[in-house]
Parts: sequence; structure tokens; C-alpha cells
Amino acid sequence: MDTNENAKKSRLDTKCIALIGLMAAVTCILGPLSIPLPTSPVPISLTNFAIYLAIYVLGTRRGTLSYLIYLLIGFVGVPVFAAFTAGPQKLLGPTGGYLIGFIPMALICGIFIDKCVLNGITEVRIIHGKGTGVLRSVVTEELRHHPNIDEFRLGKYGEGEDGVTIAKLK
Repeated sequence: MDTNENAKKSRLDTKCIALIGLMAAVTCILGPLSIPLPTSPVPISLTNFAIYLAIYVLGTRRGTLSYLIYLLIGFVGVPVFAAFTAGPQKLLGPTGGYLIGFIPMALICGIFIDKCVLNGITEVRIIHGKGTGVLRSVVTEELRHHPNIDEFRLGKYGEGEDGVTIAKLK
């Protein structure tokens, strides 16, 4: 009976590894697709969508792991970043902060919301700033797919306006 239980556990582990690899591949396919902006070196990319799809499908930790695999693939030279670029120079350039910043942002946002639900908090304010709107769109995607979010909106006058997202928890 121990052999059967071990076999079931290894099948689950194999399935998880395969799903992590699959979501890393989806990110590699969607990541290079981008729309260049004339006013910024940072393009609009489908990477955000791919990351949050991975987190939605796999959960926070495994989704983040699939994103780390994507970063490593791009780091070694496979052109999977926006506009089919790659290499360490891309991670050290103007868009590198965004690529690396997605890692803690995904983890922090998921953990923060889970802790608020456990503590009975019904509303949270996520301050992402106004800037270019990239971080706001990443936060919006995370909230849209998070199972503990009932609804969310941008802040009103006096609440931080479009530099803040207010989310109501289930």
C-alpha cells in the first residue's frame, strides 16, 4: 500500500512539474508579443496576462516558479522577452526592473489578500501609484482572477484616485 501512495504522490508531482513547464512555455509564447510606445522604452506586453494566468492556474508559488523559469530562459539568450529580445543586458536595461519586479509583486499581492481574508478584513487599498499605468494593470489582472476578491475599483477623489485600487473581499 505504501508503494501505491508513493506512486500517487509522484504522479501529482509530475503533473505539477508539467503544468509549471507548460505555463512557462505559454509565457515564452506571449511574452515577446508587445506594442511599442512612442513615449516610453517600456512596451505594452502580454507578459502580464501570461503571469497572472499562470498564477490563476497554478497558485501563487507555482505560478511564480513558472515565471522564474521564463526569466531564466530569456537570461540565457532565447528571445522570449518583449519584442523578441533576450539576454542579461535586457534584465539590466530599462525594462529589467519590470521583468524582475513582477516576481515579488505577484507573491506579495497573493499573500496580502489571503491574510486579509483570514483576519476578517473586508476592504483593502492597494497603492500602486499613477506612473505609466503598468503596475496598475498588473494589480487589476491579479484582482480580476483572485478567488477572494468580490469587486474592485479605482479610488475616488480623496482616496488616491487612479493611483489606488480599492478591493472588497469575499
